[in-house]
Amino acid sequence: SLTMQVILRRLFANHEPEDLQVDKAHSLIGRGEDCHFSPVTPLLSRRHCEIVIVDNRLFVRDLGSRNGTYVNCERVRGSRELRTGDVLNVGLAFYVVQMVNDGETDRTDSRHSNRLTHLFGAWTTPLPSAC
Repeated sequence: SLTMQVILRRLFANHEPEDLQVDKAHSLIGRGEDCHFSPVTPLLSRRHCEIVIVDNRLFVRDLGSRNGTYVNCERVRGSRELRTGDVLNVGLAFYVVQMVNDGETDRTDSRHSNRLTHLFGAWTTPLPSAC
């Protein structure tokens, strides 16, 4: 079993966030029936990206999606490591990455949380259409 707990917190403009628990070493995101997570959002490919946990490190890998996978407004080319506070953008869905390792929250990188507040304000304005 995984020793690291990963939550992807989806942000919405008009209601409370929703948490996705990543509990597999490989989790597919997309529209396909074989995907673990299929968020209802435009611009999502059948097999969009995957979340991978290796040695208590978290990565996202784009699977050749048409519209791209973004982390902190930068398009993912191949794989990219994720940290707590990173903003993952898949289709028009935005997620904040939260990692808990053996009961300790990973707070190694808080600067993206400030960027998040700047991007989304107090959650009441429409989410940005793109970074």
